[in-house]
Amino acid sequence: MKELIYQMKEDYDSILTISFDAYLELFKYLSIRRYKKNEIIKDNSQIEVASRYISKGIIALYDLSLKVPACRRIYSKSETVCDMESYLTESITSSKIVAYTNCIVCELPKENEFKVIDNIPEFAKLALRINHRNATNEFRWRRLAWKNKENAYLELMQLCPDFSSIKVKDICTIIDLPERSIYRLRQKLRSN
Repeated sequence: MKELIYQMKEDYDSILTISFDAYLELFKYLSIRRYKKNEIIKDNSQIEVASRYISKGIIALYDLSLKVPACRRIYSKSETVCDMESYLTESITSSKIVAYTNCIVCELPKENEFKVIDNIPEFAKLALRINHRNATNEFRWRRLAWKNKENAYLELMQLCPDFSSIKVKDICTIIDLPERSIYRLRQKLRSN
């Protein structure tokens, strides 16, 4: 567990430095979960009840409102994963969260959110900064839809540290491009 604490502290110290003892206290409110590749973490028939910090692995969020499930977001190590719409509205959405690879996550159940703020006040300021970081990342992912397809592909490569592990079919739905176009684009980029 200490390794997970050190990892989280190192990541979040870039936003706001908080003592190791405060992180020890925080871990009393978290659950360490392991998910196997392709395991459903949050189904579209469920209301989101936790936010998850990825310690290891890749997680994907899929939109099931279409005929074919569409990958909308890839989350990598040190990112926070949550179906935010469901979490905030306490309602069912069309989003499903799946372990893309074997994963280890630190889950904060929604019921513990205010307990952390009340009992470890340093985390109130950090939580705001984490939310700002998450919002910025979400905006960058959503902005892919506004770019021309080649620029969207290049931006996706920068946004996703695990880009080489992402299936072509998922890249296609993220940037709304047919599979054959992805292969042509890759060929073009290799030849440049």
